[in-house]
Amino acid sequence: MRNNAKKRRLWSLLIIFTLAAAVASVSSTTAISQKEKLSREDEKKYQLAFDSALAHYEKANILYKKEKVDETIKELEAIIDIEFPAGTGDRDGLRLQLDTRSFLGELYLEKKQPDKAVKTLKAGLKQAPDISQQTYQLYMTLGHVYKEMNKNDEALAAFDKAQKINDTLKKQKEAEEKASGKKKDS
Repeated sequence: MRNNAKKRRLWSLLIIFTLAAAVASVSSTTAISQKEKLSREDEKKYQLAFDSALAHYEKANILYKKEKVDETIKELEAIIDIEFPAGTGDRDGLRLQLDTRSFLGELYLEKKQPDKAVKTLKAGLKQAPDISQQTYQLYMTLGHVYKEMNKNDEALAAFDKAQKINDTLKKQKEAEEKASGKKKDS
């Protein structure tokens, strides 16, 4: 029973990871940073880095479906190692890397490497914005890892942070929906 729950959780993360990569792939081709316009050279560097990340992601996805966990981990680690140009932290490349860290955390736990999972997840949290879906997922995965390590206080703290982020995301979504409803009425 416990093994089935673990497989369902990993498949759920894979689905989230797949959806995030699909959205990132579509939006990356048209997205220009609102905060900082990149030079043509940095824009090309970003696109090449992002395309490389997607190629590693696709390979990881296939390898995971073939139950080749060690090879999957290598492909996911390659995504983490990709360096994006400065000024692209609000783009899909970072979101893909953060989603990758969540998935890696679960895979490291599956491979009985919980310390490596914690290190990977905490590194992601240092990169992540305070409030985002990726930050929520990193805290949820961290909580799960701590729970499996029998570090219940740390697990509770991580789940608490995840819940607070989720509540904030929910309020932001409601405010956006309310604002877009008012715009339609005008």
